Amino acid sequence: TAKIRLLHTQEETIDLVKRIIDTGVSAVTVHCRTRPMRKTERAIPTRLKDIVDAVKALPGRGVPIVANGDCKGVEDALRLRE
Repeated sequence: TAKIRLLHTQEETIDLVKRIIDTGVSAVTVHCRTRPMRKTERAIPTRLKDIVDAVKALPGRGVPIVANGDCKGVEDALRLRE
């Protein structure tokens, strides 16, 4: 498995996730903040959908994407699944 933070652009993040998947990992956890954000700013879970969609579009790649960041309970987790 691998865990990353969001990069500056969505394109950079998606490219990184694809390269990580090419190494043969079984899952990728995406912390929905950039490194400079730390805990001073809220996570950006909306960027996760494009990442999941990009991974689903890869041929033969059933790699789970796990969300991380500002998930403090069941309600937050259910919202992330949407």
